[in-house]
Amino acid sequence: SHNYSLDYDAHYRHLLKQIDPRSAMEERFLNYLYREGLRLPDGAQQITTDVYSRPDFYYAPDIHVFCDGTPHDSPGVQEIDKKRREALRNSGKQVLVWHYKELLEDFIARRPDIFKKVK
Repeated sequence: SHNYSLDYDAHYRHLLKQIDPRSAMEERFLNYLYREGLRLPDGAQQITTDVYSRPDFYYAPDIHVFCDGTPHDSPGVQEIDKKRREALRNSGKQVLVWHYKELLEDFIARRPDIFKKVK
């Protein structure tokens, strides 16, 4: 008998350990999904090798989620973000960016195909 909710909780706790401890946004993102019983990412902070980047979250096979807090408002960082994310998109990956000024609910609601109710 497969206890999915137990797996869900364990997976959530595992992801909490993987996220950047300095990023309140990553934690908010995970906590929101968990609270709403939505599909959790498959991984966090995994480096993509074909195009160097470190998405905050990853959904197999090719969806990358970035949570952009205030550091991403600086023009230098934006330039790097733009280049890396374009390269990811060009290599066939889906890139989702949640910017801190956007309501998390709105971000999630835009992609019900990814953030599905699972619990």
